Order: sequence, then C-alpha cells, then structure tokens
Amino acid sequence: LRPLEPTDRLVVYDSLAIVEWCVETLVPLGFDNVPSWPETVSARARTRCGVFELHSGFLLLRDEFPFNVRRLSGAPDSAAEDPPKLDRVAADVRRVRELLELLAPTSRGLWMNDRPKVGIADCFFGVEAMRLGMYGIEAAESDKVADWILAFQLLPEMAALGRFASAETDVIEPFEWSVGKDTTPLHLLSHGAKREQQEGA
Repeated sequence: LRPLEPTDRLVVYDSLAIVEWCVETLVPLGFDNVPSWPETVSARARTRCGVFELHSGFLLLRDEFPFNVRRLSGAPDSAAEDPPKLDRVAADVRRVRELLELLAPTSRGLWMNDRPKVGIADCFFGVEAMRLGMYGIEAAESDKVADWILAFQLLPEMAALGRFASAETDVIEPFEWSVGKDTTPLHLLSHGAKREQQEGA
C-alpha cells in the first residue's frame, strides 16, 4: 500500500496501520464497506494473532517468491521448476496453510471476521494465497479454504486489480514472466474464465 496522508502532520506508511486507521476513522463517519475484525473478543484475538504473524514474518517466502499480480500461473519460474527453492520455503508454506485452516470461515457467505463483508484478515491472507498461486503452490488443504480462496478471487476488487496490473508500465523485468497487456493473471480469474482461457490457448 502507498503511504496514506490523512492529515498534514500524519503519514501512515505501514499496511496494517493503514487498515487500522481506516477502521477507526471511517467507520464512525458512517462508511460501512471498511474491512473489520471479528466482533467477539476471542475471535478478534485469534484473528489478530494470525494477521500479525503474517504481517511481520515469512520473509524468506517473500524473498524467494515476490508478489506480482501481473504474473500468470504456470510461468517459467514456478515452484515446480525449482524444487530447491520450494524446499527452502517449505516451513513458511506449511505455516501459511495452517493459519488459513485456522482462520478460514466454516460457512459460505462469511469471511474471516465472521461477517458477510470482507474483513481485515481476508485482505492480508488473500494476498498470501494469491502469492502461492502465482507460483503454482497450492494454498488450500481443505474445502473450506478452497471455497474461501475462490470467493476472494471472485471479488470485483480483484478483477479490477488484475486490469490495473495488466496496464502497469512501471515494472521489474525479471519478474515479468508471461505477461501481456490484455491478459488477466490466471489467479485473478474465476474457474470458468480460467478454463475458457486455457482451452483457447
């Protein structure tokens, strides 16, 4: 996230702090589409633990598999093409899967905040699930996690993100595998759209 400047004297430059600022500042003003934490104390504590762990850790995973929305799944540098690299991040991948299993909603139509609107944890873990998908690494080990990932991918905001990313011109060339101007990354498409794109390839 880009640094947020809500006032002349305050610059909020950390992604988690930006989200917290939005919740604490915009919700009292009547904005009802702001990501939130779960309502109960115990659920909020559990979810915060997971988000804080993700936000402050997994540095090796980030270093070995940089996040790039423009990537296409199955690009030449996918994890399957580099087993030693995947071995190096195996512990991180395993922990991400454990956290997804812990926090994913058990009922369809709900999010990690136990509400029908996307929560703060969904924003952070959705990005991490996307990162794994970019490199062909399966994030889901259960149906509930797979359902949650699909719901996240189908959010209108994710489709918009794919369009914006495809039009981006300020890029890092080594990470630009299989990217075209009119191409939406496969990890940002619905299963039906993925199938159509793959069959047309």
